[in-house]
Amino acid sequence: MPNKTQECLNLAQQTAKELTRYWENWTDYLTTASRLYKYSFADQLMIYAQRPDATACASFDIWNNRMNRYVRRGSKGIALLDQSSSVPRLHYVFDVSDTGVRRNSRDPEVWQLGPDLVQPVSEMIAREYGVYHERLSQQISDLTGKLVDSYWDNNSGDILDIVDGSFLIDYDEAGQEFQFKSAAAISILYTVLERCGLEPDGHFDRDDFQAIFSFSTPAAVYVLGTAVSDMSREVLRKIERTVKTTIRRRNIERSQYEYEQQERDLLDRRGLPAPEPDPEPAPEATGQIRQAAPDVPERPSPSAVQHDAPEREPVPAPDGGGTDGREPDAADHGAASETDLGPGQGEPANGMGAAHEQPESAGRGTGADGADLQLSFLDANIPTEAQQIEKIDQAESEKTPSAFVLSQAEIENELRRHGSGFAGGKQRIMALYQTQPDRKLRAKALAKEYGIGGHSHDFLDGSRGFVNHDWKGLEFDHYPDHQKITLKWAQVEKYIDLMIQSDRYLTDEEKEQRATRQEASNYNVGDEVVVDLPTRTIEGTIGYVGETDVRIDTSAHGQSWDNEVINKQQFEQGLRQSATAQRVDKMLAQAEAIAKEFEVPEYERFSVRKVVDGKMPLFAIWDDLYDDYYETNHAVPQFSDEKQAESYLENLKKEVADREAAEWLKVEHAKFLADKDEPEPSDEELDELPISTVIDGEVQTFPDAAALDKAVNAEPESEPVGNFHITDEHLGEGGAKQKYARNIEAICTLFKLEQEHRGATAEEQQVLSQYVGWGGLSDAFDPGKDSWAKEYAELKGLLSEDEYAAARSSVLNAHYTSPTVIRGIYDAVERMGFRSGNILEPSMGVGNFFGMLPDTMADSRLYGVELDSITGRIAKMLYPQADITVAGFETTDRRDFYDLAVGNVPFGQYKVNDKAYNKLGFSIHNYFFAKAIDQVRPGGVVAFVTSRYTMDSKDSTARKHMAERADLLGAIRLPNNAFRANAGTDVVSDIIFLQKRDRPADIEPDWVQLGKTEDGFAINQYFVDHPEMVLGELTAESTQYGREELTVVPIEGAVLADQLAEAVQHIEGQYVEVEVETPDVADAEVERKTLPADPDVKNFSYAVVDGEVYYRENSIMTQVELSDNAKARVTGMVELRQIVNQLIQEQLDDYPDEDIKATQAKLNTAYDVFTAKYGLLNDRKNGRLFEDDSSYYLLCSLENLDENKQLKSKADMFTKRTIRPERTVTSVDTPSEALAVSIGEHGRVDLPYMAELLGSPGDYERITTELQGVIFKDPSADADDPEAGWQTADEYLSGNVRNKLRMAQLAAESHPEFKINVEALTKAQPKDLEASEIDIRLGATWLNPAIVQQFMMETFQPPYRIRYNNLIQVRYSPFTSEWRIGNKSAAGMYDIMSTETYGTHRANAYKILEDTLNLRDCRIYDTIEEDGKERRVLNQKETMLAQQKQQAIKDTFAGWVWQDPQRRNLLVKQYNELFNSTRPREYDGSHIHFVGMNPEINLREHQRNAVAHVLYGGNTLLAHEVGAGKSFEMAASAMESKRLGLCQKSLFVVPNHLTEQWASEFLRLYPNAKLLVTSKKDFEPANRKRFCARIATGDYDAVIIGHSQFEKIPLSAERQARIIEDQIEEIENAIAEAKEQSGEHFTVKQMEKTRKTLEVKLKKLQSTDRKDDVVTFEQLGVDRLFVDESQNYKNLYLYTKMRNVAGLSTSEAQKSSDMFGKCRYLDEVTGGRGVIFATGTPISNSMTEMYTLMRYLQYSTLQQKQLTHFDAWASTFGETTTAIELAPEGYTLIGR
Repeated sequence: MPNKTQECLNLAQQTAKELTRYWENWTDYLTTASRLYKYSFADQLMIYAQRPDATACASFDIWNNRMNRYVRRGSKGIALLDQSSSVPRLHYVFDVSDTGVRRNSRDPEVWQLGPDLVQPVSEMIAREYGVYHERLSQQISDLTGKLVDSYWDNNSGDILDIVDGSFLIDYDEAGQEFQFKSAAAISILYTVLERCGLEPDGHFDRDDFQAIFSFSTPAAVYVLGTAVSDMSREVLRKIERTVKTTIRRRNIERSQYEYEQQERDLLDRRGLPAPEPDPEPAPEATGQIRQAAPDVPERPSPSAVQHDAPEREPVPAPDGGGTDGREPDAADHGAASETDLGPGQGEPANGMGAAHEQPESAGRGTGADGADLQLSFLDANIPTEAQQIEKIDQAESEKTPSAFVLSQAEIENELRRHGSGFAGGKQRIMALYQTQPDRKLRAKALAKEYGIGGHSHDFLDGSRGFVNHDWKGLEFDHYPDHQKITLKWAQVEKYIDLMIQSDRYLTDEEKEQRATRQEASNYNVGDEVVVDLPTRTIEGTIGYVGETDVRIDTSAHGQSWDNEVINKQQFEQGLRQSATAQRVDKMLAQAEAIAKEFEVPEYERFSVRKVVDGKMPLFAIWDDLYDDYYETNHAVPQFSDEKQAESYLENLKKEVADREAAEWLKVEHAKFLADKDEPEPSDEELDELPISTVIDGEVQTFPDAAALDKAVNAEPESEPVGNFHITDEHLGEGGAKQKYARNIEAICTLFKLEQEHRGATAEEQQVLSQYVGWGGLSDAFDPGKDSWAKEYAELKGLLSEDEYAAARSSVLNAHYTSPTVIRGIYDAVERMGFRSGNILEPSMGVGNFFGMLPDTMADSRLYGVELDSITGRIAKMLYPQADITVAGFETTDRRDFYDLAVGNVPFGQYKVNDKAYNKLGFSIHNYFFAKAIDQVRPGGVVAFVTSRYTMDSKDSTARKHMAERADLLGAIRLPNNAFRANAGTDVVSDIIFLQKRDRPADIEPDWVQLGKTEDGFAINQYFVDHPEMVLGELTAESTQYGREELTVVPIEGAVLADQLAEAVQHIEGQYVEVEVETPDVADAEVERKTLPADPDVKNFSYAVVDGEVYYRENSIMTQVELSDNAKARVTGMVELRQIVNQLIQEQLDDYPDEDIKATQAKLNTAYDVFTAKYGLLNDRKNGRLFEDDSSYYLLCSLENLDENKQLKSKADMFTKRTIRPERTVTSVDTPSEALAVSIGEHGRVDLPYMAELLGSPGDYERITTELQGVIFKDPSADADDPEAGWQTADEYLSGNVRNKLRMAQLAAESHPEFKINVEALTKAQPKDLEASEIDIRLGATWLNPAIVQQFMMETFQPPYRIRYNNLIQVRYSPFTSEWRIGNKSAAGMYDIMSTETYGTHRANAYKILEDTLNLRDCRIYDTIEEDGKERRVLNQKETMLAQQKQQAIKDTFAGWVWQDPQRRNLLVKQYNELFNSTRPREYDGSHIHFVGMNPEINLREHQRNAVAHVLYGGNTLLAHEVGAGKSFEMAASAMESKRLGLCQKSLFVVPNHLTEQWASEFLRLYPNAKLLVTSKKDFEPANRKRFCARIATGDYDAVIIGHSQFEKIPLSAERQARIIEDQIEEIENAIAEAKEQSGEHFTVKQMEKTRKTLEVKLKKLQSTDRKDDVVTFEQLGVDRLFVDESQNYKNLYLYTKMRNVAGLSTSEAQKSSDMFGKCRYLDEVTGGRGVIFATGTPISNSMTEMYTLMRYLQYSTLQQKQLTHFDAWASTFGETTTAIELAPEGYTLIGR
């Protein structure tokens, strides 16, 4: 007997089979599907089969937890199939008709398309899809056709797979396409019209649905149904959003006047003037972040169902691992709309029960077939209705997350045991619930009853803690970890309500007391009473009635104590039932007096929140106490302007404070003296009790009177201040001793603050701001300066050893910037339009740039970096609100994060050790520019004060680097006295303004180079062109070293501030705030919030902030709207990513094993929890959600999958160390060890680095002496520079060693130290080949035509007149690589040698020789006439005879060429020089460390050597056999290249289907690698620019891209044009040369034809319309290209004169030509080191593939050898031989 799952599968099959048998069945299904359009087709089918009348379905948990509805007893669940795993499972949902409601229940919201909403929907369709029509139904009809066409284009393959067995088999492919499109289009149209209420029943008949009958199998129905469901869902979701947002917008507009009227009424009642409206709403400050708030309930519209609950996030799927039948991003944003309620999942296994019979369900469908599968309410352990109701009410109060679990039992235990803490408190609370139905008022009363206080608490698990209570709520404090959970009073009220309803609040004893008292007395707690006692009269309120005592609260009646406790019998005897109006007036008057005296402030429970964002924002007042918007007269006041809302808020606070202050104080005074049975306490005892009073407007409780006295009499502490603001225009000026004294005072103040663990006061900040560092104060560090002896000793004693050393080293560059210059920089930036953003000061000193920040930029976020410890710590005290890092700039990295970088960068000729920038070799000031440009986002601005040598250095490398990445907005050259006052030095400085571009560009603007002024001064071309930007007179001055240096003398009488104000007017630039994609203002449901980027979140990554998911892109994080289920998945993957990154960092930092194992255990736990809920990380659902995260493939690499994509095992990272940590070598003993470390760390012979390792910086003699013969200095380098040009022996003694020997011999004549080079190179010369070892054939292009001419004359012996007049000449054109023999018939037909011996009458010897030289086989054709037309036919007899003569000529030449000794020696020497001068380099990779590589993987020797080849050689071909490990070689090469600074960005081009596998393998080898894996969608027009920005600006170790995607990235049109123009120019030069030499027609004609072809190509390229901003290859910033399976690019076009030769392809493969152009570009920018090909089959069909590989990888070598033409290459390295083939006769090119 089949189980229920099998029955469900059978039902789905049977229903699908019947669905298209009759068109009525299909339309019935479409009607059901239209109501449930957000479900998948499979779920729609099952719901239709069992409950075709269903309207809104959800799981049991969702009805309970989200909708606050209970499932009625006896209801039948609808069985759905979950087929996400390999084994199908069932889960159940219930229709809304199966549920009942509570007071707080929510109804599914059902949108309707009313007549007034047709126009907005029509406009949406026109806008979104470009479909227009005046009638909506026709517009939808046209839209369905467009959607179906697109769906077919993308899915036709899958659709055609299901043809077999269905009636579709009767059609050809075009017919099948027509049938699908017809069926799908009419079905979508019917579904959409039905859901929109446009009554499709009257519009369609059987003929309209004729096409559905072809889908006659379940598989075909599933394909059609899925298509209809997917496309209908897309359209209906957009219609729904349009309907809802349009209604919302109209309600806002309609209500605006009413809200303003309410505000005016409220102000009128209080006698306050109405605020003046602003001309327009004030813009919200950039960067200001507000807490998200639920939407304010809307007014009902005629077309919408009103509901109480605010709109919330989509319903989450319960834990269980099933699917909800929808796409993860298909969640609705409406409040529990009918489609919100996705199918439930994860019900307990025992919830299925046995099949339960029920009558056939109402409506159409399969009836009883489906009834058997429905889950009966009685079949499972489903809670009763009462239990559900209790759970629903309880769930409302269980929304506070906590680090420790606070169970319902724990809460109830506290509420039952302690009550409010006052005697009779629980009885009063019981009375409250019996008399007050309003829940908000009950919560308010509870807050008053409990008051402020607390007590110790024993948790049920035995741990201890404390319970506090105040106006916010009950706070549970767990010891010893002090984790806290707060329940607001609204939540406490619901818990107590639940306990009272279930009779669990009072103990049995309390219940009996309450019953006895209520029976025996006619007075109740809360009654106003007057009791006459024998000695006095008591007036008050009954606070508690016990068995023997009664407590009367008297705090408002002027008694000596706040309460009186008297005997119950005395109370009843003296009771007077009276409560006069005078007593009430007296109580109120006293309360008012107390309130006025203490002016008790209200708890800040109210705040202004934005309700609706966009062009028409609304604001309302949020009440934190009740976790809801503030209401008055059952309406929520709303305001269109935030200022109006804040004005209303102030009035509201005052009103509430006045109304409640007296009652508040009454409770506080009473709470510690309640219910005392003891006699009245003495004064001493009272002093030991807790006591409350009002201090500084706040009610505070102290443990005893002594503590109160101490607090009252304590001197007020200075409040911490914010960031310091500089107002002193002469800050930092003064003499040397004066500056020293200020420095000492600032340092002492700093030490004091640090010792007292506090921030600085305003006065202390003023002292700290006077610190100017030690620039210009070197005398204070000189023990030989008698005048500074006191200061020297003082400084030595004040600072620690490290601090003193740092201070002493800073005398070189610790100069601080004057306020005048800073203000000028900010003026310029402000003129560009900058107002706020992330501001970086990378060398901040004490932060003068922060202190001068203009008020207009006050909303900016400040980030500073300072190397010096003392200075950085002072900066932190001055700017506590800034993020300041006390470390070197090289230790920070927040790429693409900042909007503005400002500062005064260090000057000097020394370098900074930053691995990412070491290869640039920049001085420190240029390094700061290079790194700062990378740190700001595209569009961000860099404004630095720097040395004039940044602009004026003869070496333009740094400026070119900057120009490629940023535009120069302007520069200002300051006079040499600009820093004299506060830095004590005269120096010429520049202010440079740069703006970062979206992507690097290969350009060189004028300012990169130097120019000359009229006076002959060599300065930057910018200042030559803009002399107005030089704020002084350019002159020369003599330095102390006797050199003439350029300086800028200030203009007499000029004021620097005025000069700067004038100069900044010429700074050209426009700052644009970061682009944030803002959705349509009408689409309020998809509004996205943005936050400033968190520097700790990687770029292009997800982050979770306050429970919401955000995505970081550059300096902005944008909130991502996800369903609850999708949000939970992303949150889980973010957590896993954080743990993985932590584990990677711990391994890189070489943490101990116990720490690594602890983090691995944490990772295991998190992974197991995630996969149990949501499946594998590689699962398609998880991938679709997280694939845009930069670390997604890192997470994927945690799983080892089998070929079926199932988990085979967890990755090694879970159990082993997978990253080899970097261990830095700081010292060595011998130069040979230093050399090994230098090669491993820097990839070259770095003498300064080696000298540092040996402990002798600058001393190179020992190194060069001991390593003589191991390293060599290249003579082509600067001989006077001892550091330049050193190479290892294997590098220097390889390559073209003949050329190197000649160069060394020449250098040795003037520099004897190069003699050792000559000796070594002489030994390294290849052995010369002898004539017997060289095979020279006719046609070899390196042969001198004169030799062929001589052979022709000597062999063919033409008549004397021909020899004498030189009538027959041999010519060779290097441009076409073609040989030509002129005047071939001059010898005549009677010349025996040319027509008999070496030729025939049809082809003489000269014609055959010409064919032989051009590597053509000689052929003879006859011309015949057929049907009046001539055609050529091969004459086989004559051809065979001619080819025999051709062979004879070849054999004769082979013997003739070596006969003459002089000729033989000449040819041998020429051949050896050309082709026997290269000595291959041997690569040894044994020294490579492979930092960051998985230590579990050891590369084999050939792999390590291959990596060395890539690192130290040129372009490389990795041609190992399959399985030899080429993938690891390429990955390791890329990582090592970047580590050594040999490249910045590697691009891997791999087969399309292997991109993910490549990423997995890459991360298995290097788990910490930063990868970007691209996909097809990245190259859609809408995504190209964003994709380009990710590659160009992202700091990736490697970008992995598919072959087809790589082809879509073209070279720029400019570069393509340049290539073609170069070819045209080359041909034109050749034509001119050919005409000049002899004007031979054959050469000119061929080249003219080629030129015209190229010109057509160029015109076509230039006229191409650029429809969008296409990404170009140059813009990616790629400088290393790895191509896997490179044999796919073997069909590269080539021109040849040879014919019928196997393997020759003259057809142009676009992808190969594209690859060739990109390889040429990389050769240009990398010097022939940027391309690596990998293939297991480098040569598969012919030798031409070898030539093609050389063109890709060794094009410069072919150019040097003059072998760029294929025929030249083939004639040198190959020969054509006749091969026996089944095909027509042909030849094969073979190598020699």
